[in-house]
Amino acid sequence: HTLLQDEEAYSMESFLSQIDSPVFNPHEEFLEMIIQFGFSTLFAVAFPLAPLFAYLNNLAEYKIDLRNLLKARRPRPVASSSIGSWMTCLEAVGYLATLTNCCLLVYLGNSLDNFLPDEA
Repeated sequence: HTLLQDEEAYSMESFLSQIDSPVFNPHEEFLEMIIQFGFSTLFAVAFPLAPLFAYLNNLAEYKIDLRNLLKARRPRPVASSSIGSWMTCLEAVGYLATLTNCCLLVYLGNSLDNFLPDEA
């Protein structure tokens, strides 16, 4: 048996194999992206190429996640107006990244030398 939709044939075996496959968990994917965002922003001053490498990683991760999503069962759709508590995590990491990068600039830079007396 085959079902035709959008000029593609789907066999009954592909439907049955999808029933036996594990459910795709988007929580793990969000967590992975939050951790990557944290590493690339928290230490951007120390390693300025981190956002570039994060972008290249996201390009590869996109293809891998697409393949994994096609092999797994789709999660049950739930209506939502935002990404929920993940937005709070992103905002907290953003504020912490600002503080961390400012501290790194002050500690590693020479900007405080003008304000502190010489230890001679």
